[in-house]
Amino acid sequence: MFYGCTAVSAGIGFQAGRTVYAQSGIAIETGTVLQVDVTGDGRSDRIRVFDNNDALRTSVGLTDASGAEAWFEYEEDMWASSVLTSGDLSGNGAADIVLMRYSNGMHGTGSASVLFVEEVPGSFIWREYPKVFLPNPAIDREQPKTFDDIQCRGATVIEKEGRHYLRLLAIDMEYFVETGDDYQELYIDCSWQGDGWLIEDMGEGGW
Repeated sequence: MFYGCTAVSAGIGFQAGRTVYAQSGIAIETGTVLQVDVTGDGRSDRIRVFDNNDALRTSVGLTDASGAEAWFEYEEDMWASSVLTSGDLSGNGAADIVLMRYSNGMHGTGSASVLFVEEVPGSFIWREYPKVFLPNPAIDREQPKTFDDIQCRGATVIEKEGRHYLRLLAIDMEYFVETGDDYQELYIDCSWQGDGWLIEDMGEGGW
């Protein structure tokens, strides 16, 4: 059972099974400071996340190889502790950044976002992928429609057969409603398809 569903669309056509995944060699790295190529020029950029809990703000900064900077900021409802993970989720040869912001609220949950860098005249800016799931008819269970429909406990990048996938970890809300226990978790593995995240696999279990 999922709550608070909202429909989102990026307006880009989707054809199942047509995604091309580049063998870009982008490394999967995790931390609060990363050295990965997010601009696609073949040189490492410095990515860092900073939680200003006095101002309830989380900031993600980019310093590219030439020294130019770009920032992306979130206003928080409560204190947060954030971590970054890199991976080439779109297959375009540049690193995407998964931002997981853990809050100090109930059940140890937080919010997941996937960011990428877009070149504009003379600079770069951060963009955020839509947080919409594309359902998989081969999966015989209720599937969430957006990231907001899950109680997220983690977000990372995994590799399967040379491809990078987004993995989200969430509380199993059906089990929680039935039992009152929040320890049973679901993993959701998904791939970017141009207008949303196709749910490739989901089931009980952790990382």
